[in-house]
Amino acid sequence: MGAYVEHVFSGGFLLDEGRLRKISDLIENRSGEGSLIFKVYRGDSFSYETSNIDDVVNEDNEDWRAIKRLDLRLVENHDLDFDLSFSDQGVSIFITGPVRDAVFLVFSDVKEYMSSDVIIRAPMRDKTAMNISVFMMLLVMVVIIYSTYSAHELYDERGYQAVTESGSVNEKLNFIIEIGKNKSDSLPNYWMMIALFFPIIIATGALRKIWNFLFPSNVFIFGDRKKKYEDRIALVREGLNNSLFSPLR
Repeated sequence: MGAYVEHVFSGGFLLDEGRLRKISDLIENRSGEGSLIFKVYRGDSFSYETSNIDDVVNEDNEDWRAIKRLDLRLVENHDLDFDLSFSDQGVSIFITGPVRDAVFLVFSDVKEYMSSDVIIRAPMRDKTAMNISVFMMLLVMVVIIYSTYSAHELYDERGYQAVTESGSVNEKLNFIIEIGKNKSDSLPNYWMMIALFFPIIIATGALRKIWNFLFPSNVFIFGDRKKKYEDRIALVREGLNNSLFSPLR
């Protein structure tokens, strides 16, 4: 009895030469026959197919012609149709064949390796970044309203007590000076400034860009991108070390 499996992995991916070779060996060993074809889609609108994995890992992978999508397809195999796709949308796999056990055996092995060594957190999407920014902006507004209300209540109570219970001019003057000081140092002024930044963050997508810079995902770590990825990780680690451990030095 025939069977098929279609699966979209939850999360993003990091694919370097070692992982790609491992996936290739795993598929070819489990399928028994046939060979893999790699289809490469680049940023300069050029695409090609090759059976030589070295053609893929030796790509320059520069910004303007970086790899945007990579498909692995099994050919010359009568028992399995296999398609594994990597793109900026994540990773998906489709397997079909006349033998049910063969289909699920290949899928199980590939899924296990992908989930443990290749799949990582998904990149932050625009909608997620907007939702977080809006939530934080609402939270700041709640803090502003609450602190303003609390300061107003405190002012009324203390003002009333100062006027009705004290006959000392000095105490009244001190009360006025203290209220002025508290007003200048009040929380709403600072929180209002913070709240003004959130519309800017939403409009520019700064939160998403910062997050995806610190935690890169859906990356083909070949050629030029490999060096950039390693430099970025080193920069992030150095920044974290400086921020966390510099006060202790």
